Amino acid sequence: MRSPQETGDLPASGAGPDIHLCSLLFKKFLDVTSDGYIAINREGRIIEINKSYCDLLNISHAEALTKNIIEVIPNTKMIRVLKSGITEVDVLDKHESGVLKGKYLVCSRSTVEKDGVRVAAFAQVRYSEKTIEVAQSFQKVMKELEYYKKEYKRFSREHYSFDKIIGTSSALLSLKGKALRAAAHDFTILLQGETGTGKEVFAHAIHNASARSHAPFIRLNCAAIPSELFESELFGYEEGAFSGARKGGKPGKIELADGGTLFLDEIGDMPLPMQAKLLRVLQDRELDRLGGTRATPINIRVIAATNQDLDKRIKEGRFREDLYFRLNVISLQMIPLRSRPGDIVPLAEHYLAELNCRYEEHKSFHPSVPPLLKDYAWPGNGRELRNAVEYAFSFSDSALIAKESLPHKIFLHNPAKFGKHAEEKGLAAVMKEVEAGILLEALAKYNGNYDKTARALKIHRTTLYKKVRGNHPGVHSKKGGS
Repeated sequence: MRSPQETGDLPASGAGPDIHLCSLLFKKFLDVTSDGYIAINREGRIIEINKSYCDLLNISHAEALTKNIIEVIPNTKMIRVLKSGITEVDVLDKHESGVLKGKYLVCSRSTVEKDGVRVAAFAQVRYSEKTIEVAQSFQKVMKELEYYKKEYKRFSREHYSFDKIIGTSSALLSLKGKALRAAAHDFTILLQGETGTGKEVFAHAIHNASARSHAPFIRLNCAAIPSELFESELFGYEEGAFSGARKGGKPGKIELADGGTLFLDEIGDMPLPMQAKLLRVLQDRELDRLGGTRATPINIRVIAATNQDLDKRIKEGRFREDLYFRLNVISLQMIPLRSRPGDIVPLAEHYLAELNCRYEEHKSFHPSVPPLLKDYAWPGNGRELRNAVEYAFSFSDSALIAKESLPHKIFLHNPAKFGKHAEEKGLAAVMKEVEAGILLEALAKYNGNYDKTARALKIHRTTLYKKVRGNHPGVHSKKGGS
């Protein structure tokens, strides 16, 4: 009686598996599929490869078996898979060199263990006509993404550099010099100063002047995130970490900033529990996702900013002293606009130039405007100045922006200028202008909503309507009805 090997029949039920026949069948399967298969041993030498992959690599089966995989595929990830033991499924890979240079392939990789020791790794590569079509679509999207990433980085470097920070006062030049020196290293920076003094602009400029400029700049406003969402937003989470968690998990801001800069704005408002976790990240340079079981090494540079008195918050028990010392390696004190009056007019003209460019206008300031801008205290600093310029630009009826188009609070906070203005037009006329200005600003703030504006001004809606329609028709014509 002939054996199953001789007849070609499969072994009878109960008989042991015919290893030789299974091997022949498996090899046949590999040779008829359009997918590519390859296997390597612990040293990285190719121990099996199917015909389809040989054809793609333009190499014979016999020659491939004499090669280390790095010789055939220089940027292979199989060595990493073999060392780490990880399994990758349907990963889109772009090859940067070798015969596969420029190609996108969909790959799956894993390892084989014997007696608890990894002895081999194998990969499946899909590049059938349909897969190639999908890969080409991915390639197009990836190329577009790379283009926009480069454009964003170019835009960021052009608009957020120390050269673009307007001002020539000695205090500002000194601050820019310190920040530029700080950019050369990876030490943590703490930017302190009033609202609107340009903390984020400086953070961007420091990043773009550093060796990390090619990597991400990730911003998190600590005051804008609800406390219950803060941990997942900053540290990310794993799949199933909580009800409603995204499939596959989600990276947090720290993880997204890996290799680059993490800008923590309004750091004084960070919840205390998160301060302890952030301190650990800064100390250990490791990150634990919410619901995760392993720590991930991270490489970030932290720039923090606040307009609050952190020493006071430490005494109140609202900010950790150890985190403060960790963040305050390099401290830069931002300069309020009132402390550099010579920079006010150039900055206002810069904002006006931006508006002219955006709206294709050619407006300029009347000679009476710069002195008023310079004499105002600007408690909101650069942000308030920008708002004032936008206001004047919007409500100026001619190409020459007169002082009457400025927000009236600039007059109200400058008694000397306000008094001179009253002498020229008469008190009643000036008071009428002031009232009109207040109505304009309030209506603009509440998007023309009469109910909200009346409540804010503590007057009846009917009174507000009468003032707008009767006493100040110009206000109504500019802002519209109710």
